[in-house]
Amino acid sequence: MGAVAAVCGGKGGGRPDSAMSGAKDLTKIADALAESENILRGMLK
Repeated sequence: MGAVAAVCGGKGGGRPDSAMSGAKDLTKIADALAESENILRGMLK
């Protein structure tokens, strides 16, 4: 979550099974979603 939130200028935290994050720059939401897709693809390899 932290890596995705960082794209939007935010940060994340919490437990591995229950994480939360926030964003400051909402204009970068599309970029954050693309980053989450990249992370998930890496996990599935």
